[in-house]
Amino acid sequence: MDTIPQSLATPRDGYGAAAPDAGRLAEARNKLASALWAFSLAQAAVPGLEAALAAGAPLPRDDLFELDRVRSALAEGAQALDLDPDRATLADLEARLASWERAVALRHRLGRMAQATGPAAGGAALAVVAADAARLAGTASWSPDDEVQAMALGRLVELVDIVAGGGEEEHVLALDAELRSNLGPAAAPVVLAAVRGRLVLPDHPVAPFEANGHPPPGSGPPPAGPPPVRARRANGSPSSGSAGGVAASLNAKPARRWWVLAVLGLGQLMVVLDVTIVNIALPSAQQALGFSNANRTFVVTAYTLAFGGLLLLGGRLSDHFGRKRTFLIGMIGFALGSAVAGASIDFVMLVAARAVQGAFAALLAPSALSLLTTTFSDSKDRGKAFGVYGGIASGGAALGLLLGGGLTQTLGWRYTLYINDVFAVVGAIGAVVLLTNAGSSRKVGIDYRGAVTVVAGLVSLVYGFTEAETRGWTDPLTLGLMIGGGLLLAIFVWIETRVDRPLLPMSLVAHRNRLGPYLAVFSVSIATFGTFLFLTYYLQENMGYSPLKTGVVFLPMVGALMTTSILSNGVLLRRMGPRPLLAGGLLVAAVGTALLAQLGVHTSYLTTILPGLVIFGAGLGFTFPPAMNTATAGIAETDAGVGSAMVTTSQQIGASVGTALLNTIAASATARYLVSRTPNAQVLAQASVQGDRTVFTVVAAILVVGAVVCGLVVRKKSP
Repeated sequence: MDTIPQSLATPRDGYGAAAPDAGRLAEARNKLASALWAFSLAQAAVPGLEAALAAGAPLPRDDLFELDRVRSALAEGAQALDLDPDRATLADLEARLASWERAVALRHRLGRMAQATGPAAGGAALAVVAADAARLAGTASWSPDDEVQAMALGRLVELVDIVAGGGEEEHVLALDAELRSNLGPAAAPVVLAAVRGRLVLPDHPVAPFEANGHPPPGSGPPPAGPPPVRARRANGSPSSGSAGGVAASLNAKPARRWWVLAVLGLGQLMVVLDVTIVNIALPSAQQALGFSNANRTFVVTAYTLAFGGLLLLGGRLSDHFGRKRTFLIGMIGFALGSAVAGASIDFVMLVAARAVQGAFAALLAPSALSLLTTTFSDSKDRGKAFGVYGGIASGGAALGLLLGGGLTQTLGWRYTLYINDVFAVVGAIGAVVLLTNAGSSRKVGIDYRGAVTVVAGLVSLVYGFTEAETRGWTDPLTLGLMIGGGLLLAIFVWIETRVDRPLLPMSLVAHRNRLGPYLAVFSVSIATFGTFLFLTYYLQENMGYSPLKTGVVFLPMVGALMTTSILSNGVLLRRMGPRPLLAGGLLVAAVGTALLAQLGVHTSYLTTILPGLVIFGAGLGFTFPPAMNTATAGIAETDAGVGSAMVTTSQQIGASVGTALLNTIAASATARYLVSRTPNAQVLAQASVQGDRTVFTVVAAILVVGAVVCGLVVRKKSP
């Protein structure tokens, strides 16, 4: 929509921008306030305009005058902010001013750092750091390396302020480790002085750094100007760019954020449980409704197609309409779909209800994760929160096996669907009481061309992988769906790089510390769903376990997963960074699946299955929650929904690929074993186990490859 001048160009979310001087910033604030004021007044003209247009009458002069004032105010604001007056919208003005304010705040910190004083022992190192801060504060624009250094020095100022304010020791230690890594050993004495409270900064810089002799931007109190008036929509509800931030801060109050986590975790549990709980109940549902084995796959496919295909759109809708609103709609819609599915009287009703469940799950899942991201944005408890949430996301499927088996055996298959309504009632009440509506329709547009393209591409891809299970990988329909899906996704990427307000900003995907976690989630999802599926088959067919007992078998894995989830996110991620955790966690999980690859026709649970599951669960805990945390860290609030949806999309695509690919591999291994052997009960049992062992070996290899890729792609520092 607008061309950003070179001095404002930035590779990282607007922080590398050259700040305007104090006069220009004051003018920009005033112009934006005028535009907001004119826009709010013009809302009264909207009903008159609509009535005149409907009646074919001339437009009222007063209303035209108000609209002209809006246009003039927008044009003046756009010029003050270096935007195209003919094309800029109010949201563009708000976004540009926010970018300038961020740049000013960072340069203000650099100015303070340039005037730092400290102990004589670190004087030489401090002089170098202060000189570097002075240089960056006075430079018109920054290179990428300069920007990284400026951000690190800004964090050093933050450390000084936290220590001076008596901040939490864990937060101080985390900043200490981060700064020693980013500023290097030469600055270590300065960082140590900051940690010990011996580094002193002035409230405002006292020396000018700009060549024109004016004080640097942000060096004093902000210039006075008319208070900005929040624009209002036609329905009278507020709609300013700060609304999301205010909502997030309300959610993040210490007294309520853990209750918020409980509500969000319940929403995520509903989505994850459904994957396995319905699979356990499917044979009973088939018998009750009388549909064929060939049609049975559509009960699962209807859900996965709607869920996987609509995830990115669901994430962007949560940014557009507000995340509390979409969370509630998603939860209630999912519950209604579950109720209809549980009450199904025939196959068509069940499949349609499952599709409804998937569609609302695509709205619920990214809304929950983005609310978690904004609620625990800068808190020292972010790691613990993501540890719990990640444990639910990765271990909920195992709990679904237990709950599905218990409900199916005691109450019947319909209650595996009705249970979602119980969760939804509790979750909806909690959401109404605890959540505030973060997100703003004024700042986030929806790229409809991109939405249609990505939905069609993801549906085609997921359906192609589903068909590969039954038709094979070389079937024309399978190949056509997968190739068509790939082409549509390529077109989607092309569209997103050319529109003003993309559905999925490519900067989210291109960032190495987001791309790596997406790949880690993809690998873990293949492994998780493959392990659950084939170990469940093995335990029930070879060991003779009931569905309920099979679910109990997975509980030690869930315990290991939850323990390592909290440890990895709450402690290790801050100290080690994401790279060793993601790569190491994938390798630990690979060891667990390698143990499961030693299964025989009659294998001891205590000596082989239990250790394999515990180690596999520990690996998941070291990988999945840190991946979610890292992938959503540093995302602008206006992109939190679609950024969270990318994590869930990676998980869903991984599950689809894993189920199709591993089923094919197992069938091929079983068939190869039976060649030249006379089928009997023992040979058939051994052939089935051979397929399971091959699958676990392939899963271990996939995890190892994922570990290597994450080690190469992910940076040590979080985004």
